Order: sequence, then structure tokens, then C-alpha cells
Amino acid sequence: VNELIGCFEQVDAAEVEARLLHNLEKVCNDACLTLVGTDKELQLLQEISSTFNALSTSISRIRSISTAPVVINEDEILGYVKDLISIAQKGAHLSDRFHQVCNKE
Repeated sequence: VNELIGCFEQVDAAEVEARLLHNLEKVCNDACLTLVGTDKELQLLQEISSTFNALSTSISRIRSISTAPVVINEDEILGYVKDLISIAQKGAHLSDRFHQVCNKE
């Protein structure tokens, strides 16, 4: 029974990780479409894009050396996620359009 419960927990964690990464990718894509009006917006777009790229690279690297089904709990990954959310919040305060697009779903 404990093994079965552990399997369900791993599946749940993997689903949460997949949804989180999908949503962060959507934020990055939305930034590419909307944060293009001013120099400050372009700077935030660059920060979002480079942070998402670093996150993706880090996930790939950790998955290549780890047998864990979920890597989102790694400190390095969590740091990138927090940074990306923080930068996206700045973008939402700066651009009404980015804010609206991110809040559609």
C-alpha cells in the first residue's frame, strides 16, 4: 500500500511540475508578444527570456544526472522559478497588456 501511495505522490508531483513549467513557458511567450513598447519593457523581456533559458538548461542538466522523477524541488531550479515570477510581476506592473494576457488563463 505504501508503494502505491508513493507512486500516486510521484505522479501528482510530476503533474504539478509539468503544469508549472508550461505556465512559466507561457509567461515567457506572452512577454515576447507584449513587452516590446519601451526600453524598460524590452529589458524585462530580456530578463524573462534569459532566466527561462537558464531554468530550462538547469532542468535538462539535472535530469541528465538524476534519477528523480521530479526536479522542481532542487534549490537551483526553485531559485530560477522565484526569479522568473518576480521579473514577470514587474512586467505586469509595467505593462497593462502583459498583465491582461497573463491573466487570461
